[in-house]
Amino acid sequence: MAAFAVTLVLIPLVVAGAILLTLPSPNASTRGAADAIESPSVAAIAQTPSPPPATSSPPPAPTPSATPRPTPSPTPRRVEVGLGEPALIRVKGEAVGTVAAVGYKHSSNDGDVVLVVKVRYEMIESFEYDDDDWTARSDDGDVYELAPDQREPALDEGTIEAGEEEEGFLTFDVPRLGAADSVSYRPTGTSTIIEVDLSD
Repeated sequence: MAAFAVTLVLIPLVVAGAILLTLPSPNASTRGAADAIESPSVAAIAQTPSPPPATSSPPPAPTPSATPRPTPSPTPRRVEVGLGEPALIRVKGEAVGTVAAVGYKHSSNDGDVVLVVKVRYEMIESFEYDDDDWTARSDDGDVYELAPDQREPALDEGTIEAGEEEEGFLTFDVPRLGAADSVSYRPTGTSTIIEVDLSD
């Protein structure tokens, strides 16, 4: 009986061993396939397309700055007067006094011809005058400047106080006797041109 019991115990063990021996063991090809599935090759990684680079938005176009337009100068207002006729002087629209060419003559000295004009200012407000504001003109539009040598008493530049008068001479270089037939005066800081006709 003891021998029979031992035999019954050994039979299951033998059968289990036989089953284990018949199971296939993992071979190299199986392991390689598993490795291929778990670890892709370097070539496969290199052939994988890279995602396109992120595109950045272009910088906004600069907004052109508005170019300021120059303020046009006002068109000068011309006032025509005759010899001895006073013309109003206006500064910022306000009358500050009068000016008049009260006499003139042409003279020649050693071939040099000049036009001498006698001018009188009468002011009701303080006023700064300058002889550079005066020019002599011809009918053809030629402009003649002040001569280097002025007849005395010359109207150079200065200030005339309110209620005062100033009188003196302006001397212009001209090419010949009778070349200039008018004088033009544009006081500094004003938009008025006073034309004095000398043809009368």
